[in-house]
Amino acid sequence: MNGKKTINKLTLLTIMLIVLGFVFLDPIALGLCSQYDYDCDDLIGGSAMPIFFFSFISLIFLIIARWLNPMTTSSWLCFAKYYLPIAVALIFLSPAIDSSILGFDKEFMTWLLAGIFFITSFGIIIFKRSLGHLVSK
Repeated sequence: MNGKKTINKLTLLTIMLIVLGFVFLDPIALGLCSQYDYDCDDLIGGSAMPIFFFSFISLIFLIIARWLNPMTTSSWLCFAKYYLPIAVALIFLSPAIDSSILGFDKEFMTWLLAGIFFITSFGIIIFKRSLGHLVSK
Protein backbone atom coordinates (compact mmCIF):
# COMPACT_ATOMS: atom_id res chain seq x y z
CA MET A 1 0.00 0.00 0.00
CA ASN A 2 1.16 3.49 -0.79
CA GLY A 3 2.55 5.44 2.17
CA LYS A 4 0.36 8.48 1.53
CA LYS A 5 -2.77 6.32 1.44
CA THR A 6 -1.80 4.78 4.78
CA ILE A 7 -1.24 8.23 6.27
CA ASN A 8 -4.60 9.43 4.90
CA LYS A 9 -6.43 6.45 6.42
CA LEU A 10 -4.67 6.89 9.76
CA THR A 11 -5.45 10.61 9.71
CA LEU A 12 -9.14 9.90 9.14
CA LEU A 13 -9.14 7.30 11.93
CA THR A 14 -7.36 9.72 14.26
CA ILE A 15 -9.86 12.50 13.56
CA MET A 16 -12.70 10.08 14.31
CA LEU A 17 -11.02 9.11 17.60
CA ILE A 18 -10.55 12.77 18.54
CA VAL A 19 -14.26 13.43 17.98
CA LEU A 20 -15.20 10.25 19.85
CA GLY A 21 -12.91 11.09 22.76
CA PHE A 22 -14.21 14.66 22.95
CA VAL A 23 -17.83 13.54 22.87
CA PHE A 24 -17.37 10.95 25.62
CA LEU A 25 -15.48 13.31 27.96
CA ASP A 26 -18.79 14.11 29.67
CA PRO A 27 -20.95 10.96 29.61
CA ILE A 28 -23.47 12.43 32.06
CA ALA A 29 -24.35 15.22 29.63
CA LEU A 30 -24.75 12.63 26.86
CA GLY A 31 -27.14 10.61 28.98
CA LEU A 32 -24.90 7.54 29.05
CA CYS A 33 -24.56 7.71 32.83
CA SER A 34 -26.93 8.91 35.50
CA GLN A 35 -25.95 12.00 37.43
CA TYR A 36 -24.75 10.15 40.53
CA ASP A 37 -23.26 7.07 38.86
CA TYR A 38 -19.62 7.95 39.43
CA ASP A 39 -18.33 4.50 38.42
CA CYS A 40 -19.84 4.85 34.98
CA ASP A 41 -18.54 8.42 34.69
CA ASP A 42 -15.03 7.33 35.71
CA LEU A 43 -15.05 4.43 33.27
CA ILE A 44 -16.33 6.26 30.20
CA GLY A 45 -14.96 9.75 30.94
CA GLY A 46 -11.66 8.36 32.19
CA SER A 47 -11.25 6.30 29.04
CA ALA A 48 -12.12 9.20 26.76
CA MET A 49 -9.34 11.48 27.99
CA PRO A 50 -6.43 9.22 26.93
CA ILE A 51 -8.12 8.53 23.60
CA PHE A 52 -8.52 12.25 22.99
CA PHE A 53 -4.97 13.27 23.97
CA PHE A 54 -3.16 10.46 22.16
CA SER A 55 -5.27 10.95 19.06
CA PHE A 56 -4.59 14.68 19.08
CA ILE A 57 -0.83 14.19 19.37
CA SER A 58 -0.93 11.45 16.72
CA LEU A 59 -2.81 13.80 14.38
CA ILE A 60 -0.06 16.40 14.72
CA PHE A 61 2.57 13.87 13.71
CA LEU A 62 0.46 12.43 10.90
CA ILE A 63 0.13 15.91 9.44
CA ILE A 64 3.90 16.36 9.70
CA ALA A 65 4.45 12.89 8.19
CA ARG A 66 2.64 13.88 5.00
CA TRP A 67 5.62 16.07 4.07
CA LEU A 68 8.41 13.74 5.17
CA ASN A 69 10.23 11.18 3.09
CA PRO A 70 8.96 7.58 3.22
CA MET A 71 11.93 6.31 5.28
CA THR A 72 11.17 8.72 8.11
CA THR A 73 7.46 8.05 7.95
CA SER A 74 7.88 4.28 8.05
CA SER A 75 10.27 4.55 11.03
CA TRP A 76 7.78 6.68 12.94
CA LEU A 77 4.85 4.40 12.07
CA CYS A 78 6.86 1.38 13.25
CA PHE A 79 7.53 3.15 16.57
CA ALA A 80 3.89 4.24 16.97
CA LYS A 81 2.60 0.76 16.11
CA TYR A 82 4.33 -0.71 19.16
CA TYR A 83 4.24 2.25 21.52
CA LEU A 84 0.55 3.14 21.41
CA PRO A 85 -0.89 -0.26 22.44
CA ILE A 86 1.59 -0.48 25.33
CA ALA A 87 0.74 3.07 26.42
CA VAL A 88 -3.00 2.40 26.23
CA ALA A 89 -2.59 -0.75 28.32
CA LEU A 90 -0.57 1.14 30.95
CA ILE A 91 -3.19 3.88 31.13
CA PHE A 92 -6.10 1.47 31.47
CA LEU A 93 -4.28 -0.57 34.11
CA SER A 94 -3.43 2.48 36.22
CA PRO A 95 -5.90 3.41 38.97
CA ALA A 96 -8.42 6.21 38.47
CA ILE A 97 -7.28 7.96 41.65
CA ASP A 98 -3.99 7.32 43.42
CA SER A 99 -3.37 9.07 46.72
CA SER A 100 0.16 7.78 47.18
CA ILE A 101 3.12 10.10 47.25
CA LEU A 102 3.91 9.61 43.54
CA GLY A 103 0.27 9.63 42.35
CA PHE A 104 0.41 7.50 39.19
CA ASP A 105 -3.27 7.85 38.31
CA LYS A 106 -4.84 7.78 34.84
CA GLU A 107 -4.44 11.49 34.24
CA PHE A 108 -0.77 11.55 35.23
CA MET A 109 -0.03 8.47 33.11
CA THR A 110 -1.83 10.02 30.13
CA TRP A 111 0.23 13.20 30.34
CA LEU A 112 3.47 11.32 30.97
CA LEU A 113 3.04 8.82 28.15
CA ALA A 114 1.76 11.45 25.71
CA GLY A 115 4.80 13.58 26.52
CA ILE A 116 7.15 10.64 26.00
CA PHE A 117 5.39 9.87 22.71
CA PHE A 118 5.74 13.49 21.58
CA ILE A 119 9.42 13.78 22.47
CA THR A 120 10.34 10.39 21.01
CA SER A 121 8.38 11.01 17.81
CA PHE A 122 10.00 14.41 17.42
CA GLY A 123 13.42 12.80 17.98
CA ILE A 124 12.78 10.09 15.38
CA ILE A 125 11.68 12.67 12.81
CA ILE A 126 14.70 14.92 13.40
CA PHE A 127 17.18 12.01 13.50
CA LYS A 128 15.86 10.35 10.35
CA ARG A 129 15.61 13.66 8.54
CA SER A 130 19.19 14.63 9.39
CA LEU A 131 20.34 11.08 8.56
CA GLY A 132 18.68 11.44 5.16
CA HIS A 133 20.52 14.71 4.53
CA LEU A 134 23.85 13.12 5.48
CA VAL A 135 23.30 10.17 3.15
CA SER A 136 22.32 12.39 0.21
CA LYS A 137 25.50 14.53 0.48
